[in-house]
Parts: sequence; structure tokens; C-alpha cells
Amino acid sequence: MPCESVIETRIEADAVLAAYIVSNELGRMAYSNSLQSYDGSPAAANGHVLSLRGTSVRMMACRIDDERVQEFKAGNVSGEAPTKWATLPFAERPYYTQATLQRVSPIMHIKNVASQNDQRLIKMDTGKFIVSDGHMLVQKVTELAVTALTSEMTPRNMARSLTAVSRVGWPSALD
Repeated sequence: MPCESVIETRIEADAVLAAYIVSNELGRMAYSNSLQSYDGSPAAANGHVLSLRGTSVRMMACRIDDERVQEFKAGNVSGEAPTKWATLPFAERPYYTQATLQRVSPIMHIKNVASQNDQRLIKMDTGKFIVSDGHMLVQKVTELAVTALTSEMTPRNMARSLTAVSRVGWPSALD
């Protein structure tokens, strides 16, 4: 038997499908309600409801619709009928393509972007994401050029020096 969270996700996905059958706007509102009812950060809610993970509400809605098609093909017509989009590729199903945070809940999207920007600034303040000397690449290429130019001029050293100098320009060590 599936765990409780998977059952709840299937219920949410079923509600989204039922809403999309009525109208696209109502379907987006169903997604928005799922996002707002999720306890946690906007990013976690987005991951639970709209991500491409197999256990998200969005992907579960696709899976439920695919299961309905299979049931109807097998002759079991006692359950819910598949939506009119069930046989289409994911990219053409509105409950798949319209399920973006920006379209479903613009306010939550703005909060999510602000939260990501805050996290980025915190990481920059702690010293992460600082690029100095191209992660030592420029320094290593410059050292190669200096070594090649100051050693005996063989065809190999000439090629090394031309390659190094053409990649970074004239290094300051040679000025």
C-alpha cells in the first residue's frame, strides 16, 4: 500500500485533473491551492506540486490520466474517464504545460525569486562563488607562457608559447 503522502498527492492530482476538465483557469487555481496548502518554503511547495519529479502533483496528474486511458482500453469503463488531452504528449497537455509557478501563483513566484536571491547573497557573503584568477586558470596559463618563452626555443616550446599567449593575451609577467 502506498504511503500517506503519495495517497494525498494522488488526491491533489485528481482534483487538478477535475478542475482542468471544467476550465484551464480553474485548473491553475487548483494548483495554486495545492501550493498554498503546502507547509514549507515556496521552493519546497514548488518542488512538491510543480516539479518534474515523478511524485509531484503535476507528474501524478499525468500518470493518473495515462492510467485512465489504459483502463478504458482494457474495457473497464466504471472509473473516471480520461481527459480529452490524455492521449496527447505531455507538452500538449494543459495541466502539464501550464503548471509553472509564475503562471499558477505569481505572488509565490515573486517570493521564491526573492528567497533565491537572498540565498545567493548569503553564499556570496560567506566567500562562496568568488572567482579570482579564473580559478587559477589564468595564472597557470601565464606560468606556462613564461616557462615556454624563457626556455630553449624548440618547436614544442614555440607552440606552447603561442598557444598560451593567444589564449590570455600578453601576460603582465612578460611586460
